Amino acid sequence: MTDRRLLYPITHGTPSMAEPSRSAAATSVRPTARAPEHIPMSAPVSSGIVIPERSRAIVPRPEHAPGTGSEVTPGGYPLWELPAPLRRLCESLDASAENDAVPLEVMRAALDALEDNLQMLAPWWIFDACSYRRNLIRRTPTYEALLLCWQHGQKSPIHDHRGSGCAFRVVEGVVTETIYESEKNSSLVSAATMRWLPPGTICASREWDIHEVANTQPKADLVTLHVYSPPLRDVNQYCCTEQTPAS
Repeated sequence: MTDRRLLYPITHGTPSMAEPSRSAAATSVRPTARAPEHIPMSAPVSSGIVIPERSRAIVPRPEHAPGTGSEVTPGGYPLWELPAPLRRLCESLDASAENDAVPLEVMRAALDALEDNLQMLAPWWIFDACSYRRNLIRRTPTYEALLLCWQHGQKSPIHDHRGSGCAFRVVEGVVTETIYESEKNSSLVSAATMRWLPPGTICASREWDIHEVANTQPKADLVTLHVYSPPLRDVNQYCCTEQTPAS
């Protein structure tokens, strides 16, 4: 049965009418602060986490599996380098850890309390024309926070979170999320619900919830702020039947 929290997310704010410019290369398009230099990746961008600062490493991950890989680079940005709103977010996550994980509702509430401030996200506001891009903000043994940047047509695979809870907030653009259910006595899944999530929407999913996130809006970029606890090290991916989801 589909989690009712997924079907009725917390929503506030109104959809943005801005249409940021796009280019064929990785770009930072909305906040005015100068974006850090992009370091080319040895693997497709969809399979890597980028720590957007020249002195920091890029974490290559296996193709077609965002969030997978046996090795992760710890850290990201230390608390003292983060803008104040993000620092407060991370401090609340640090203080709420239970048994090496942050409860899902705590992550959801922390994202809901975060102020609307695009400028604070400038260092991580980076896109790539090849695939959606995962920009690491901070990682601890308990959680990780990332800013995901999606151009039109970019989407995740159909996946769960395999051991990690996930909460995300739509910062700009509109998310198209498709929620899937497992087929009985089959390894396939079928699309159960499709919904469109405007800026300010906050969603939470448990490790076994199956979904796909996409930017289907024409000529518009999408930016989402994600928190995973424990840090996302692997995902299960699924194949879908031809069933059309209910909107």
